Amino acid sequence: MELFNERMEASYKELKVHLRDVSTGAIIASDAFDWYKYCWLRDGTFCAYALDVYSGGSCPEAKNFYFWVHSVILEYQHKFMALMAALHSRTDGHPIPPGMFPHTRFTVDGKEVPGEWGSFQIDGYGAFLWGAAYHAKSYLNDTTANMFISKIRTSLELVTTFLVNFWDEPCYDCWEEFGPPGQRVLHPSTLACVYAGLRDISVWVADTRIPKVLQRIEAFLNQRCIGHNARGPYFRKWVSADPSGPTRDQVDASLLWLQYPFNVVDPSHPAMQNTIAMIQSDLTVPNPAATNCWGVRRYQGDTYYGGGAWIILGLWLACIARDSRRAESTLLWAMSLMRMESNRCLLPEQEIRDETVFDVHAKNRWISEHGHPAPNLAWSHAMFLLLGKMFRETL
Repeated sequence: MELFNERMEASYKELKVHLRDVSTGAIIASDAFDWYKYCWLRDGTFCAYALDVYSGGSCPEAKNFYFWVHSVILEYQHKFMALMAALHSRTDGHPIPPGMFPHTRFTVDGKEVPGEWGSFQIDGYGAFLWGAAYHAKSYLNDTTANMFISKIRTSLELVTTFLVNFWDEPCYDCWEEFGPPGQRVLHPSTLACVYAGLRDISVWVADTRIPKVLQRIEAFLNQRCIGHNARGPYFRKWVSADPSGPTRDQVDASLLWLQYPFNVVDPSHPAMQNTIAMIQSDLTVPNPAATNCWGVRRYQGDTYYGGGAWIILGLWLACIARDSRRAESTLLWAMSLMRMESNRCLLPEQEIRDETVFDVHAKNRWISEHGHPAPNLAWSHAMFLLLGKMFRETL
């Protein structure tokens, strides 16, 4: 237990000190992997949430992250305004070009990052609303909560208006995959972010359209996103924006967000229960009978570094299981992957042993062309802290 507590503190310090930009408040996805030396709104919000939960709200770095997001949104306020103008002037039914939408990945000084990655992801904006609302309602009294909200109100209102109008706009998923213009599809995990963000921020942002949008998202999830197989109903990875279009009839580990932490779908919902069971049976590494390795792959057929076992997803599944033995084995697995170097605590993105990946050839090709995957990931630390706190205090 002593080693566990030491690693928890080291992980907290890593997230709070080393993976933050002190001058701006941005939380960097990774400082050890060139592709990830940026801040994603989604990843950063989960990290700020973990800092809040682990510290009991006493960590100012969480609040400073939301101030940073606020400043970024104000920097690109013109894009939000242009979108609304395009929406109101659109008469031909053609989709708005993805390039008009605000990005979700930025440099630490708040600039959009050009390139080929799927920058159009609305999940980060929903996560921002949810995280800011959680910070305000969970750790601030009425006076300080109102002060906090007042400082970022303009960005909260801009994002709320954006999501109310574009919640069903096809975009890339949380992995920067499966998006327009090639694939005009919707992702349940993205809808979970949007739903939770609008639901929770409505305490402070008065928009009479929010209840109706929440009802429409619920209906979409239940009517369009549930598939059926021999095991029963389950949530699909994605569905076409066109009701007559194709669906991806398999699960994705990000579907866990529907339950934790966003509480969009009740845990007793048969589709939620079967989705979790399918993630455990189809994506868990190496098998559900293991007691010392609980990594989870993203989805079947994943070829990014061969489709390895992601630390965040193994920890996420253990958070939902709420079983002390499961939590302990998963935390021990994560600790076995940690490296302590020069007063740093490094926790990687994924484990890519040959026996943990879907495609060994794809793994070797990625390593040959790009080097090894991120050896240190802020989001991995966030999930380690969340499960560790849960294990230490409630399981």
